[in-house]
Amino acid sequence: MSTTLAVLPSLRRVYESLGLAPDVMTPEELERGLDQLGARLNRLAVELVDAQAQGLRLAQAAADELDYPILHRLHLGIRDVLTLSLPPPLAAWARQTLASPDTPVLDDFQRGLAALAAADDAPPASRALARLFLFEAVRVNLIVAEHLSGSSIAAVGALPADVDAIAEAEVDEYVARAAAIDAEVRPLNVLVAAGLLALEQHVGELKGVLARIEDDLATAFRLRAALELKLRDMDAADALLIRNAFAPALDEQRLEVERLQAEHPLLPGERRRDAIDQQVSRLRRRIAAGDWPERRSPALIDLLTGEAPQASPAEGRRREAPKPSNGE
Repeated sequence: MSTTLAVLPSLRRVYESLGLAPDVMTPEELERGLDQLGARLNRLAVELVDAQAQGLRLAQAAADELDYPILHRLHLGIRDVLTLSLPPPLAAWARQTLASPDTPVLDDFQRGLAALAAADDAPPASRALARLFLFEAVRVNLIVAEHLSGSSIAAVGALPADVDAIAEAEVDEYVARAAAIDAEVRPLNVLVAAGLLALEQHVGELKGVLARIEDDLATAFRLRAALELKLRDMDAADALLIRNAFAPALDEQRLEVERLQAEHPLLPGERRRDAIDQQVSRLRRRIAAGDWPERRSPALIDLLTGEAPQASPAEGRRREAPKPSNGE
């Protein structure tokens, strides 16, 4: 039995409720896209059920490229989609969508996801998919909130994995007490508010620890946060390549180009390795000269936070290297 019977009709209703113009997507394209999505969701559900059977946390499985490649790429891809520079037609579509008023369909969709995630009598695959959607929705909101703050949690030693853990913990707690929650409550509103509070508390605790540790480590955290802020404003593909080039400074593993392309298919694309190496060299020279490139067109996260850049389409804006963030 398909695990997506309840999800796909809901997605169709959400799309239709937005009232978008037919030139954004024809009905035939919508149906074809939903069919493709359904097939991918079924494969994803297999991985989710297996991860649960292995006793893995969702965030753990999402970090496991070898055993859960579909989940892993989805997890990385969501952040990529947030930061990917949008061509004008897509940017216009995103603005139209974000400007659309809330509809009962959207509320019903999130309530339906929460109910499905907590339903003991629902198929395990359907519950797992619903839980994943809630987890990623909370995670996206926490990422956007950090972006909107103008600071980086890296300044106090926090990691993206901490955001994942907080998002998953809030979903677990909500699902566990779902039966006692008023049916009219908007689950995502509650989950995001709780997640933001938990993240704030976590950062506060790390600040207390930071005040007691060696100054060299505190300086390393501040420098990492400064680099994170610089990468945040770059084109997503450039930021990915520079992050990989500076991986040791971020306490991350440097990856081969082929693996980067496999994990982030939207960003480096299918360019040859020598072309990518040349791009990295050009970016390094610009950065060494104090010329940090910014996005040449807005990304979804810019539209969500009202910070869409107005850069030159050819070069992007020049900027001075920002001062290290103190995480406040």
